[in-house]
Amino acid sequence: MLEHYHYLQQKFDDKISGKFLDRYLNSLDPQHIHFLQSDLTEFEQYRTKLDDLTLRGDTTPAYEIATRFLHRLEQRVAYVNELLKTEKLEFTGDERVTLNRHELPYPKDITEARQLWRDRLRYEMLEEKLSKGKPKSAGGESGNLKPANEIAKEIVDLLTKRYARILKTFKDWDADNFLEVYLTALARVYDPHSDYFGKSQLENF
Repeated sequence: MLEHYHYLQQKFDDKISGKFLDRYLNSLDPQHIHFLQSDLTEFEQYRTKLDDLTLRGDTTPAYEIATRFLHRLEQRVAYVNELLKTEKLEFTGDERVTLNRHELPYPKDITEARQLWRDRLRYEMLEEKLSKGKPKSAGGESGNLKPANEIAKEIVDLLTKRYARILKTFKDWDADNFLEVYLTALARVYDPHSDYFGKSQLENF
């Protein structure tokens, strides 16, 4: 359908296959903080094969790549949970974090990925701390402001639940969900406004 009915009339060939692979990776990991360079090297085998596989009805790469993404996400959440037990809500140094990594390289290894995960967590901790205001000083007047240790506990609880919710959302996905993201990635190679709807999405639409 994309080859024959889309207005560009592009053949589904090796060139489209490569763009398809990149789109799918970006769909799962838009900020380039989960997949490692070693994962990309492994997936490179599909760069010129997704066209042939898809035309044969073989969507194995969709689930293989998604499984690796879930594994990396589990690693991130486990590491964040470790940090939340030990990381202090102190921001006295000169630290910087790049929030939009869409155009930046994926981490080269798990060590670099963990540093990115820590930086992102530190940013989220600071954001929550600023939203809650300054802790009250010992013996000082502070209105409705809470003690520093109480604020710290609230932030840890909030972020622990947030990461658990993110992980649960993706682990609750079934094969149809990932297939929808996969084939939407293909459709958007032809046109950024084209989507693939699975059965439930089509019914909702």
